Order: sequence, then C-alpha cells, then structure tokens
Amino acid sequence: MAKRKYTWLWILLGAVLVVLVLGITVVVGIGYLVNKNYAVDDYLSSSDYGLTKGSSSGYSLSGASDTESALSEEKTLSKSAAEPSALTTSNSASLDTSVDEVYSAASDISEKKVIKTGNLSVTVENAGEAVTKITDVIDDEGGFVQSSNVYTASDDSQSATVVVKVPAKDFEKTVKDIKKLVKSVESESVSGQDVTAEYVDLQAQLKNYRAEEEQYIKIMEQATTVEDTLKVADKLARVRGNIEQVEGRIKYLENQTDFSTITIYLSEETKVSIPTKEWKPWENAKVAFQYWVKALQGLVDASVWIILFVGPVVIVALIIVLIIRAVIRKRKKAKIE
Repeated sequence: MAKRKYTWLWILLGAVLVVLVLGITVVVGIGYLVNKNYAVDDYLSSSDYGLTKGSSSGYSLSGASDTESALSEEKTLSKSAAEPSALTTSNSASLDTSVDEVYSAASDISEKKVIKTGNLSVTVENAGEAVTKITDVIDDEGGFVQSSNVYTASDDSQSATVVVKVPAKDFEKTVKDIKKLVKSVESESVSGQDVTAEYVDLQAQLKNYRAEEEQYIKIMEQATTVEDTLKVADKLARVRGNIEQVEGRIKYLENQTDFSTITIYLSEETKVSIPTKEWKPWENAKVAFQYWVKALQGLVDASVWIILFVGPVVIVALIIVLIIRAVIRKRKKAKIE
C-alpha cells in the first residue's frame, strides 16, 4: 500500500510539472504570435498597395452682380440751388416758386415706386442647358439678360450666375417659370425697396429747378451790362447742372422700378461616383508573398523564443523528475534489501 501511495504521488507531481510547463509555453507562444500579427497588419496598412484617398480641391463661385453695384449708387442728391443775388434793376423778376404748385404736380404719381430684387439658388442637371432655357423664358417675358457667367470646375462640373431684368409686373410669374426649369431650389429671397417718397421729392426738385431756369432766362434777356449777364449765366449753368443730375436720378429710379432684377445662382447636382479598384494581380501576388514570408518569420521567431525561454524550464523539470525517480528507486532497493 505504501508503495502504491508513493507511486501515485510522484505521478501526480510529474503531471503537475508537465501541465505547468505546457501552460507557460502556450501563453508565451500566443502572446508572441499576437504581437507579430499586429506587426504584420501595421506593415500592410503602411504599404503603398491599394487605393489612397485623393484630395479634391473645391472651387468657389465668383462674379459680382452689376445690379448690386448699381443699387449702391447714391440715394441722395444735393437739394441746394443757388439763389440769384438781387440785380439793380426795377424789372427784376421774383424767383419764389409756390410750394403748393410744386407738390400738386408731384401728386399726380398714382402708383408706388418699388425696386424689386430677387435671388435664387438652384440645383440643375446641366448648368449650360439651364442658362439657355432661362434666357428663353426671360425673352418671352419681355426682359433681358444683364450678365451671364458659366464656370467649369476641375472635375468638369459646371456652375453659373445669371442676372436678368424683367418687367416689374411680371416679376412673380417669371420667378415661378424659372423654378419650373430647375431640379430643386436651395434658397430663395425677395426684397423690395419703396422709393416713392424719393421719386416725388425729385419730381418736386425738378419742377423747382425748371422754374428757376425760366426766371434766369428772363433776367438774362433784361440784363443791360456784361457783369449782370455773366452773373446770371453762371447761376443758370449751375441750375441746369442740377436739372441734369435730378433727371438722371429720376431715370434710374424709373428703370429700376419698371424692370426688376433677378439673380440666379445655378449649380449642378453632385454626382457620387463609386471608385473602382484597379485589378493588379502581380501586386496582389507580391503582397501575398510578403505576408507569407512575414508569417513564416513570425513562426520561426516564436519557436526560437519558446525554445530559449521554455527550454531551461523543461530541462530543470526533467532533472527534478530524474532525481525523484532515482531517489524512489534507491528507496525501493533499500526496502528490498
């Protein structure tokens, strides 16, 4: 019984040592292989194989609207008119003009003067074709294209900016017709500037200047000296300059209120293209061979590490087992004797 007891004890001890050695070997080997796999993955990710992301440079739309610059024109004109100094003559005419008479003439304006401006940002399938269609619509409405610019990007996509003038009475209808030609409307804005008061004021100024002009002409006809004639001529020239300035502003307001401005920004719909990977069999074989070599190197390196790291442990374990077996045999012989 004692003999069997010692035998099972040594067998159990040997089994524990073997399991311990195998466990250490497996843990070390798995850890090393995992690290090598990460190294291989890093190598593949850092290689030049496969598609790389390209950088796309954007483009920006440029082009100032002539209409915007026109609207930034001065809104006020000088309202001061030079008053003629009294001439030493009994026939001098009075330059006073009835205010009631001036504004009674200006009150003949029956409708408001409003400058309408619209902005549309739209998406189309083809910018060039859309510009042509918009031009046809504007022509049908009795308007005209003030400016048109088409831009082509590096990826051959196009965009455009079109500034059109249309009759004010057809403003809303024209906007609706333009919307029917596009794929989608990204943004839309409409603004109106009421210039009725300014227009009435300019008409009053013009009538006042006309009256002054007539008075100066009459005074010049009655002048008896060169000095008086020169003085009146100078004042008459300044009044006529004011008349031209006011008439120019009136014509501008009439043009802006009779024809509304619409600015259309067109951009083509973004076409999403799926990149196709070029087939490179030689490159694939090259990468596969490199991967295989790296994997084989990893296995060899792991085997070397296992042998060098676990080998001494195994040797020590074998020595211990041999010593134990020798001791057991020695005791057995002693008992037999």
